[in-house]
Amino acid sequence: MRHRHARHSCARVCLGIAVTVIAVTASAATGSHPAEAAHAPPRITISSPKAARHPSGTKLLIRFSCHSGAGIASCRGTLVGPGTKSRKVASGSRISPAKTGSHTLRITARDRRGTSATTKLRFIVERTIRWSGHTWFVRHPGWGGPGPNRWSDSRANVRVSGGELILSIVPDKFGRWTSSEVDNQRHLGYGTYRWVVSSDLSRADPHQVLGMFVFGGTGPYADEIDLEASRWGNPLAPSGSAAVWQNLRTQAKAFTSFAYSDRPPYVHEFRWSRDRVDFRVTDAAGAALLDWTVTVGVPKPSSEVPIVNYWRFHGVPPSSSSTVRLASFTWSPLGR
Repeated sequence: MRHRHARHSCARVCLGIAVTVIAVTASAATGSHPAEAAHAPPRITISSPKAARHPSGTKLLIRFSCHSGAGIASCRGTLVGPGTKSRKVASGSRISPAKTGSHTLRITARDRRGTSATTKLRFIVERTIRWSGHTWFVRHPGWGGPGPNRWSDSRANVRVSGGELILSIVPDKFGRWTSSEVDNQRHLGYGTYRWVVSSDLSRADPHQVLGMFVFGGTGPYADEIDLEASRWGNPLAPSGSAAVWQNLRTQAKAFTSFAYSDRPPYVHEFRWSRDRVDFRVTDAAGAALLDWTVTVGVPKPSSEVPIVNYWRFHGVPPSSSSTVRLASFTWSPLGR
């Protein structure tokens, strides 16, 4: 599940597009003399970085420019990020952020008349891992939904060992409980999504949530299709559920639940096509734990990516650390 934090708000994924600030002049608004356009604030264009998210350890190109109808405009850039004081950056420079998290590039322009303008661009730097033939972003540290939870990208929370993805809920160095999440770097679209979970999910803590889903984060649908192992805080509730979110604004969804057996590994999959989503979950004995089809309100692909997260429902603290192990993830396009 990811809709609860609407893609982490801007702190999670900001629109990584070129940003241009253009002030509306008095002559355009009121029909005054065109000569007054010289008093318009300078225009600022940020052409790089363009993407919203960047792998840690890579150098980012910073490129911006300032223009003014009143002649040459000076252009000054500063960068602020986690664990970093504001520092000056010049257009054309390359930077290597020291820490993961949300960074802000601030550009200020001033023309010869003393008129100034400022704009900001936010982007994310995140740790990455390789698992099951894919590269995944590891959600950067911070507080947010779902839950809400405190998230961490530490190796205690997220690691790959023996080909398995290991996600953990553990305390950080301050004793605060932290959850974990990985997001695939690629948008995949229609096809069959399959996760194999090695851990026994039949006796999990009722507030524990393991989510395996796709999520886009924009628009009323956000292209969210979920398979989740959780009792949602109720010890007597079924241990698994599936959902197709049909409209996030109205919270409309198709939903069903099922029970995990005590026979892992479990194969979770859904086949997403233009007019239907077919869900199926089986255990090590081949027993079908879920066989369900949705044909109404099926979302269309846009920007969604596969995601796996492991967190606490309502942020309820656990009694001890916990871990889940996923053996693999695969995606097959339609027709295979």
